[in-house]
Amino acid sequence: MDRLVDEAIVIRDTLSFYESEGITGQLVAVRLAGNAYCADELLIRVDKKMLVDRDGQNRYCVRTQFYQYHAWLRSRPDRPRRDLIRIDHAHDEELLHRHVFDAEGQELGRTPLDRHAMPTLDEFIRMAHQLANRG
Repeated sequence: MDRLVDEAIVIRDTLSFYESEGITGQLVAVRLAGNAYCADELLIRVDKKMLVDRDGQNRYCVRTQFYQYHAWLRSRPDRPRRDLIRIDHAHDEELLHRHVFDAEGQELGRTPLDRHAMPTLDEFIRMAHQLANRG
C-alpha cells in the first residue's frame, strides 16, 4: 500500500485486519476489510476473509475463503456513482467471477474467473485506477 501512496494512486485507506481465535486461543481466521480512497474520486471496497491453520511443521497456512474487491467512481453533483469493476464470489461460494460494467456503470454481466487468476489487492487497485482514467 505504501508504494501506491508514494505513486499518488491511493490517498488514504481505512483497511484493517481483524483476527479470530478458536476456543484454545489459536488464530483461526483473518479478515481484511475497509476502503482505499484513491486519486480521481476512485473508491475501492475490500472484504477478504481468510482461514488460518497450521501445517505439519507448525507453520501458518492461510487460505482465502471469501473475496470481494469493488471499485467505483464516487458521485459528484454533476455525475452519479459509476461502478468500474468488482471481483467476488458473493453470489456463489465456489465460483469466483468478475462483474463487467459499461461506460455508465451499468452491469453488463459476469465472467467466470479462475481462483488462481484472482488479482492481488495491489493489482486490483492498479486495474481500477486504469479504468477510472480511461474515461
